[in-house]
Amino acid sequence: MRSSGGMKNYSFFFGADYTLYVEGRCLVDEPIEDLRAYDHKYYDAIAKIFLPGKAVKIKLVGGKNNALDYHEKIVRDNTERSYVLIDKDLDGLIFSRFESKFLLSTNGYSWENDFWTDALCSKTLNTLTLNEAQALANFKSKLKCTLPRLQKIASLGASSQTNGLSMFPSDAKSKGINISAQCRFPIRRQEFSRIFRGKYKKDSDYCSCTIGVFNAAINLPINTVVQGHLYEYVILSLLSHEYKQATRETTCSPSIVKRVAFSSFIDSPSSYLSPESIAHYRKEFAKIL
Repeated sequence: MRSSGGMKNYSFFFGADYTLYVEGRCLVDEPIEDLRAYDHKYYDAIAKIFLPGKAVKIKLVGGKNNALDYHEKIVRDNTERSYVLIDKDLDGLIFSRFESKFLLSTNGYSWENDFWTDALCSKTLNTLTLNEAQALANFKSKLKCTLPRLQKIASLGASSQTNGLSMFPSDAKSKGINISAQCRFPIRRQEFSRIFRGKYKKDSDYCSCTIGVFNAAINLPINTVVQGHLYEYVILSLLSHEYKQATRETTCSPSIVKRVAFSSFIDSPSSYLSPESIAHYRKEFAKIL
């Protein structure tokens, strides 16, 4: 980013047709290209589907602000063959972003929401348990019981932002929510009440904006409201638990479950993305072609 020439020639240096700067952090501390990062693996797989026959250089740049800094420079210098892809977050709910031909976004809150579809969860658990039908039935039942309560909590979190409140700790994958994977309802009613009472105790805490955002969020698709790391944490917790129950193993690392899921996804992303995500990414990547 030190010069406009540096960014304009970046794709040529790697022999790529396009450079795609994306949100994402490396798994190592050294300032090197980290091809092992899941962010990199996901976007690389997506680019191959929606930019067939094109060589795309994926560059992880850190958080959203870093990515938007790249976008600002690309727009200012009209840098060709360079684009930025960011997490959608709550765009369209509590704020709206100007359209830009250089800026792409995920379909859901973040790429994890687009990644963990019903089809991929089923494939992953079947692979882990050798097609144990009861394990898959238990997983689907618990997830069905979890999602409505998870959406209520996420909608409350979105509405709290209108008052400048941060409902969830940013450094915790569970966002401070207790997930009891062994229970029929992994998010117990007491847990929802605990979170609810902890944030809003008086009628004066509710304003028209807060209520409006909550009512809008609760009616949106859940993958657009629930924060990506939290959504993934819930999925991995349930998958890991059902694996242990089916195989009588005492442990199951979430990282192993995630690796199994990625091995399937990378082979055929279009087989696991939802129709809505496919339509969205096709529209977004059309900006590049």
